[in-house]
Amino acid sequence: MREKIGVFSGVLSNGTPKVAGRFVQEMIYGIQASQSVVLTKIGRTLEEEVSLKKVEERLSRQLLRRGLGQKIQNNLLKLAAPLVSKDTLLILDPSDIRKKYAKKMQYLGTVHDGSENELGTGYWTCNVVAAEVDSSTIVPLVGQLYSAEAPGFISENHEILSVMKIVAAATKKRGMWVIDRGGDRRKLIEPMLKSQYRFLIRLVGHRYLLWSGKEMLARDLAQNCPMLYAETMVKVDDGKEKVYHVEFGYRNILYCSCQDFFLSFIFDKIRFCIT
Repeated sequence: MREKIGVFSGVLSNGTPKVAGRFVQEMIYGIQASQSVVLTKIGRTLEEEVSLKKVEERLSRQLLRRGLGQKIQNNLLKLAAPLVSKDTLLILDPSDIRKKYAKKMQYLGTVHDGSENELGTGYWTCNVVAAEVDSSTIVPLVGQLYSAEAPGFISENHEILSVMKIVAAATKKRGMWVIDRGGDRRKLIEPMLKSQYRFLIRLVGHRYLLWSGKEMLARDLAQNCPMLYAETMVKVDDGKEKVYHVEFGYRNILYCSCQDFFLSFIFDKIRFCIT
């Protein structure tokens, strides 16, 4: 295990000082062994002869190393990009990390805790993984954490588009972006169209679209769309397999504020999305 982590961490830390390379290896091993990102728990797994306090202080100093995170991110993208083909799904997840008991962490902001359906303090994240349609393998590409309270913050849309630009540059625009309902906004869709990204976005029903020269609600188009195709899917939920039969169809429409772009919409009985 340590040998494999050593090879992998060596690739991730390529171009960094030797001390930083050792730190990356220790963190990857420590997180895997302790199943935690708490430095004291990671330190215990390293089983060093010095005191735990000294180990924690050393790890803390390395975490402050300027530019290390960006270097690791660039190396990870360089390693993963060749695995992304034309039809690989690039799954983007704007999410958050709640720090329920934190009081003095830098730039703590307000986030929505979906698990408890309430507001709390924490940080926003933007994560991208790659996956093939018929495979269970997931390839991490980007993991960004940011705060709306931090200097230089512009907007969530800016953070998402910046991440997409980084991935698109590394993969030469290969792959298809997949975003849940949170991606259904003009300020994301229009830049993606102009950048010629291929994408699949879950659309809410009250959006207006142009179809056959008429402006219509997306939900009305979905209800009247002929379902010409069918597929059976198996989903594992709580360790049990559930079989779903899905019927779906599509319509070609015009996007209202960018009428130069034709889009094909796929609709099914439960949800509908842009392609």
